[in-house]
Amino acid sequence: MNIMTSCARSLAAVAVFAASTAAAYAADGPPLRLEQAIERALTAHPALRRSELAQAASRGERDLLAQATPWELNVEVENIAGTGNVSGISGAETTLGFSKVVERGNKRDRRTALGDANVGLLAIRDQSIRIEVAGNAAKAFIAALAEQRRLEIVEAGRMQAESIRDQVTRRVDVGRAAEAELATAEIALARAGAAVRRSAATQSKKRRQLATALAEDTPSFGQLLGDLDAMPRLGELAALRWRLDTNPELAALTQEQTVLSAELDLARASQHPDLTLGAGVRQLAGPDDTALVVSFSMPLGQKRRASPRIDAARSRQQSVPLMRAQRKRELATELFSLDSDLRAVADEYRLLTENVLPIAEKAVRLYQSGFDRGRYALFELSAAQRTLLEVRSDAVDVAERYQMLYITLQTVLGEVPGQGANP
Repeated sequence: MNIMTSCARSLAAVAVFAASTAAAYAADGPPLRLEQAIERALTAHPALRRSELAQAASRGERDLLAQATPWELNVEVENIAGTGNVSGISGAETTLGFSKVVERGNKRDRRTALGDANVGLLAIRDQSIRIEVAGNAAKAFIAALAEQRRLEIVEAGRMQAESIRDQVTRRVDVGRAAEAELATAEIALARAGAAVRRSAATQSKKRRQLATALAEDTPSFGQLLGDLDAMPRLGELAALRWRLDTNPELAALTQEQTVLSAELDLARASQHPDLTLGAGVRQLAGPDDTALVVSFSMPLGQKRRASPRIDAARSRQQSVPLMRAQRKRELATELFSLDSDLRAVADEYRLLTENVLPIAEKAVRLYQSGFDRGRYALFELSAAQRTLLEVRSDAVDVAERYQMLYITLQTVLGEVPGQGANP
């Protein structure tokens, strides 16, 4: 009996340690909700800062492309360091002039249009990055919240095992139960304590993953607040398909078509040769007179040289609609799968919570009452309690799966997860 009492005290100490370890996670900082987690991620994540810098660089490149061709100052000295009458600099003639490339084919406006299109493309990609960052943060939050719920469930199981152990101990003391039954209760309590420690370790890992998604080195938050059971309602599939047009990936392909159209326009403009015009004043040697100098140059065969560039730009432009159409089909298929999975998971959750869980709870109450009166054995009560804990854990698993699928649905529809959604 002394050995059993000593073992019981040791197991109780282990269980208390596990419970205190689990509770410590909620005391590391202020509580955190889903919308707060997403806001933190969108504020601090370096991917968004990098996107901002890329957009700033793109605007600078656009402004550079929009500049007109510059004026050039030309200085030319002729007839120096010669022989005879033009030895030294006595026969030197100096020309001072200005020249400028005059663009034809409206090239400057077309370069500006290309720069604007590239700026617009990066803005759309920035929205894609925002959705990805928010989606990762939302999924990490849901995973950590679900593990927090599981930790609560296994801790409740440990407390039940401890209560049963105490009941059996009292029975053994008065001779109403054998020590073998107490040993069984002690084993159940030990296993429950181990389950708490495993769940606490997993919870620690999930919290660290959430901190990473929020661009934090270590978790700065305490308890996670949210309701996994609050499942957002789905709309009709036809309405969801109509909302696919807001998908930033499709929008980026549409904008890429604009970029390639601007590149094609610029390639076509290159068929028109630019003119280089110059004018200046020349100081003549000998009489020391001056005269005006005018120059003109234009490349030949420009249309032939521009033809390959035009063909390449046209081919790239024509490929984008094909890519967009196929990607939209793929997204529609993914949307159909998500809709089907969400509805199936919702049905499974209702079955668990509305049918199975009440029955499991009633069974535990009946077995507990019968065990207290000596009608049922310990293993029967333990089995009923174990079944109840498994059903509750299954409900958490199903709720987590629904929330994860719904976040994926939001990203496919081009929405930032957590905006107006549960939990």
